[in-house]
Amino acid sequence: MPKYLSECEIDIFNPYAPEVARLGPDYIIDHTNILQNPFLQILGARWLVAQESDDGPSRTITVPDMTTKNPIITVDFYFSNLLDAFSKVGGIESYQSPIFVFSDLPGSMAHPGVRGAALNQFLSAHSGQYETVFSYESFSELGSAPTPVVPLGCAQSWLPITNHNDRIIFLDEPHETLVDILDDSTDIRVALYLHAVKTCKILYSMDFSIVSFYRNKSDKMEEFFLKNNFIKKIDSSGWIPFRNLAEHYSKATLFFSFFTETHGYAIYENMQLGNGIITYAETFDNYRLQHMQGGPLLSIYNTPTVCANVVSEYYDRYVKYDLKDQIRNKSREKYAAETFMRRLRQCHAFNSPIV
Repeated sequence: MPKYLSECEIDIFNPYAPEVARLGPDYIIDHTNILQNPFLQILGARWLVAQESDDGPSRTITVPDMTTKNPIITVDFYFSNLLDAFSKVGGIESYQSPIFVFSDLPGSMAHPGVRGAALNQFLSAHSGQYETVFSYESFSELGSAPTPVVPLGCAQSWLPITNHNDRIIFLDEPHETLVDILDDSTDIRVALYLHAVKTCKILYSMDFSIVSFYRNKSDKMEEFFLKNNFIKKIDSSGWIPFRNLAEHYSKATLFFSFFTETHGYAIYENMQLGNGIITYAETFDNYRLQHMQGGPLLSIYNTPTVCANVVSEYYDRYVKYDLKDQIRNKSREKYAAETFMRRLRQCHAFNSPIV
């Protein structure tokens, strides 16, 4: 009889698994632009790779098995599907084992027996409110149940291997909600993005190339890119196939994440490639990034000139100490989908005695 959750067979609820298995992960990452619900399809592929790479007992499910006492894990995007599936077999309240629902941040769940969990190692506890003062936690205590934070990047096999140190910076895509308020510089997201663009303009004058994109059709962003024509814009209309986007990431050496990534995916993918991460202290965790090792941590309270000089200094350090290999090797272990289940079993919540 298992004494700890880590010793149990784990059921992974993944309603997209049958479709992912039918098409194959390679098809999904090559044809993301023509899929229905591309984000959820890629998410399903991540979870399926995680389960198939598990050395311990686990299985992918689309219907809860009420005859077992297996802990269930899923992601918040699939939670409504999980509730629907449970409604056909007796209701989620009647399930006797823990259910972990992974979201961007640790948080309490409204359903009895359902525990919150987090995928993003770097987000602050208040970033969803766009505050400028943050607190960082490796997990939060919700009653007596610790909330695990277990990052989920992409499959390492989905990424190319590169060994260049070209002076190329990939500036992350602005979210459509940011573009809607691009004229409101009092919003922290807009302020950070505009500060990042000004910093990039100075870096361009220091012989760095700046690359970015915006996947949605927007006259406002077209005008913005024309005004800031030092940015090399990737041609895109809608979703870019994941493999193509990974190729663009791989041609860069540094990835500029100006605001918090919802689940951290782009950050993890770039770190798995070995790219340094440029970001802001107002939204990121210095301890976990390791300033001037994993990347330079800037502040919106410094001028763009100061920030550009910090980035340039980090780049010199990155090249001198061959940080690409160090970042890539550490990130494979810390973020890759192939190691997710092992890391999950090692986290505190899964090594507490079963009550």
